[in-house]
Amino acid sequence: MATIDYITTNIRLPKEDLKVLKQEAFAKEQSVGALLRSLVREHFTGRAGVHTKRARRSVWDLPKRAQKTGARNLASNVDRIVYGI
Repeated sequence: MATIDYITTNIRLPKEDLKVLKQEAFAKEQSVGALLRSLVREHFTGRAGVHTKRARRSVWDLPKRAQKTGARNLASNVDRIVYGI
């Protein structure tokens, strides 16, 4: 069984947010710390316990993501299509 190396940190929360957080932790029968760790894990990984590296996206990725539609006027209508102008 692997041990987890914890680091202590301080955060500031509005009183109402802390109240809601404590209520949620109580309802789930968890400590506030355990609930925060699971929420952070879920937020950054999409699934608890699984770390996924996010791909960096740039304008150079556009050709890879382009789809063939057969339409020949997309370039001349890009503002209307993208911005609704």
